[in-house]
Amino acid sequence: MTFGQTRALCSVDLSVQSNEILGLIGGNGAGKSTLLKILTGIYKPDQGEMTLDNIPYNPRSPYEAIEHRVVLIPQELRVVPSMSVADNVMLGRWPSKIGLPLVDNSASERLASEWLETLGLDINPKVPIGSLSFAARQSVVIARALARQARLLILDEPTAALGKAEVDLLFKLIERMRAQGTAIIYVSHRLDEIKRLCDRVVALRDGEVVAELKRGAHTYQDLVLAISGQKIQQMAASIPPPDAPVLLAADAHYNKIDESLSMRAGWVSGLHGLLGSGIENLLRCLFGACDTCQMDTPVGKTLLSNPGAAIRAGIGYVPSERFHAIVPHMSVRDNIVLPHLQHFARIGGTINRRALDAAVAPLMARLGIRPDNPALAAGSLSGGNQQKLLFARWMMGTTHTLLLDEATHGVDIGAKALIKSQIREFAARGGAVLMHSVEIEDLAELVDELYLMIGNKLSAPQQRPPSGYDLAELKGQMSLVDPTITHAEPAQ
Repeated sequence: MTFGQTRALCSVDLSVQSNEILGLIGGNGAGKSTLLKILTGIYKPDQGEMTLDNIPYNPRSPYEAIEHRVVLIPQELRVVPSMSVADNVMLGRWPSKIGLPLVDNSASERLASEWLETLGLDINPKVPIGSLSFAARQSVVIARALARQARLLILDEPTAALGKAEVDLLFKLIERMRAQGTAIIYVSHRLDEIKRLCDRVVALRDGEVVAELKRGAHTYQDLVLAISGQKIQQMAASIPPPDAPVLLAADAHYNKIDESLSMRAGWVSGLHGLLGSGIENLLRCLFGACDTCQMDTPVGKTLLSNPGAAIRAGIGYVPSERFHAIVPHMSVRDNIVLPHLQHFARIGGTINRRALDAAVAPLMARLGIRPDNPALAAGSLSGGNQQKLLFARWMMGTTHTLLLDEATHGVDIGAKALIKSQIREFAARGGAVLMHSVEIEDLAELVDELYLMIGNKLSAPQQRPPSGYDLAELKGQMSLVDPTITHAEPAQ
């Protein structure tokens, strides 16, 4: 499969059996997304053939793929928030009243309840799906796949926005789908999940299959090597300057909650809390998108009333949902320089494109953004390369403080290592970083001090001990917290 001069896939030979969970791994831009789009009828392959139950399979649209009972659950769930759970389970296949062109709501609710119960889910079919947690909405979408009697279920990075409890629930649902005879393709950058869940693993690199590994016959490093072609070294702990000046002190007020924290030059500070604990709102507030946020910055006190004021104060923000931060139809180049266009303006308001290109090229090279064509639409990049684009955005200009919300989710192991090194380099140059992650192992490896969000309140910062953080102790502190979000647990 080629796009112009770019080869996305080459002679990919892939099979998956009923009652099997096949893991699909690969770096950003390896060809995974292209393969999924071929399987679901979005792209038509240049050559080769596909079969489903030994019958030729050539879907010309996603609708045809669904008619063949091939179902994709993407990262961004396809639900209608204002409609009920039942309507979303039966979406497009609502039962009608006998003799009338009207939806039989009672029958729809009854059928949806049966499919939910088959998966062991206790979810009210009458409530709007938009009122549920992300994990519960995802469970409803899996019930929809079951209602469509999916022969092949494809899950693309399904745990990117889930905590541990939600991941455990998801895995139980996947196992139940497998028990129903469904073939499953599980796409993830989280290699511990691949090892835990998948019967077999196929690795893509540069559009080709480079490895096929069976459960129990590979190590974590084998998977890393298959993805990147090289071993990834663990980052050495840094020693931040103990007498570093406070670069930013903030008093944030949002949702009737008051929080105060400070960030020091050269330090990486971590935030960890349960899903729904309010950390995302805190970071948005620090970027000027909340009620009020009073900051002490190197240029004096600043009241951040909007993101523009935060950018002018030297603050950059990478949100957890990257599609909220990029403009898909604009070029990679223009997305990177978006907050800094005034620095490239000539007298009269025109943009100095030569200076702009000269500034963007080294950033793209440093972060390994692929393809390395700054004129491409940002929406055409893989998710991991879009994430690198957002980092490049704040590596130029006068940004001195970085706010990162799940900065490494949905990126491959190599990109994650690169992003971590860029975070460390930013701090080494005198910047301050505040990063949130649900993966406490990543925080323990990278940060110099750690805040825990417990009961919607920040703890006092815990500085890294000389021997490193005790993960068991940190997890123990979090286990004492009663979750603020309801999980839909399967019935026993």
